[in-house]
Amino acid sequence: MICCIIHDSTFNANKSELTFTVESIDGIPTEDGFIFMPPGYMHLDCSIHRVSKKRTSPFYLVSVIIFNADLDQIKKMQERISLEKPKAGFSIEINKYLQTPILKRLNSFKQLVQFTSPERIKDLILENIRLGSILVPHPPQQALSLSFFGGHPIIGNSFVYPKDKNGEYPVFLCQIHLNDINQWLECSKEIKKDGVLLLFGVIKKEASLTYINDLFVQFSEDISSPIAHAIPEALSQYGEFQKNDMMLFEKVCIPPFESSLLPYEQMNDDETQYYFNLESLVSLGEILIEGLKFLGHPNQVQTCLLLESTLKTNKKGWYDPNYDPKDADALEQVLLEQGELCKDWRLLFEIDLMNKQFREVSGPQKEINNYLDGCLYLMIKQSDLDNLDFTNTVTIYQST
Repeated sequence: MICCIIHDSTFNANKSELTFTVESIDGIPTEDGFIFMPPGYMHLDCSIHRVSKKRTSPFYLVSVIIFNADLDQIKKMQERISLEKPKAGFSIEINKYLQTPILKRLNSFKQLVQFTSPERIKDLILENIRLGSILVPHPPQQALSLSFFGGHPIIGNSFVYPKDKNGEYPVFLCQIHLNDINQWLECSKEIKKDGVLLLFGVIKKEASLTYINDLFVQFSEDISSPIAHAIPEALSQYGEFQKNDMMLFEKVCIPPFESSLLPYEQMNDDETQYYFNLESLVSLGEILIEGLKFLGHPNQVQTCLLLESTLKTNKKGWYDPNYDPKDADALEQVLLEQGELCKDWRLLFEIDLMNKQFREVSGPQKEINNYLDGCLYLMIKQSDLDNLDFTNTVTIYQST
């Protein structure tokens, strides 16, 4: 990540090309990067395509192509650069950023936010930035690992296959050996004990539909002599999820745009544009990765998951048996009351139900969740996660 001061700019309307004169403070601008500037100067969805050095070092000409360029906005931005003191910007080389060790990437991202963000955005992100990970299935290897998808639980002899709240056996989805993945991840190190997290899905049958409608976790420290445990016979009608090992992809996570962590009612246009571009930066490469999200912040598709977890736990709002969708004033009052209670909630697991890993099983059912899109989110309170208490988790389903 390169920090530079922007002194002036020229715009070639025929090419939609904007060229900055920048003074490098740290590092040399290169191609394959984004230019980030304070909000109000320009839209940030542009990448560097040419860099040339001016005669006087450390000055450079950095050119970007602006698609759907708004000429009035560009003129206003150029006026601001010429009239005001030079403004600092960051040039981010995308490939190098993605290949940077995660803690250094986190620090670089914090510097970017600190240096260029509007005040409200800066406070929100720096107070709530997290590391998260995506656990990606890949074909089993020869080496024995206690972190994998599907198949049979491999755990100590004291393990007893659990039942759900209705006394039925859930399907086994995956397990994570904390010390194992702590060799590669930073985010999981906040869970202080060694042991295995086992994730299960509660099956629901409804006419021709068979789907997972709830998630829960067991934690076991009994891993001294792990053995494979049989899947209960009652689950044979569904079969097993395919056994796969795990690859690990760690990322920087910021709160979703619509989050109850926002300390104010609404972002203005500049803040919104800036926030979406920060989201696009932390999501780079993620669109190509299919797996199970572990920790970090959720990729919510509807309302704030922190708030929804609070409402579901307390049976308020649309989870209230007496909820009246026509009584908007009553709902607004409930949301106001519950809003302050939601900040202790956080994401534990997120499952994209379109992911092949969580649709295909080996038994006669062949596929579950076959008519569902969207995501399942397993939410946990921070205080419960600190105490390794997984009895009060909440599952939220959202779809487009």
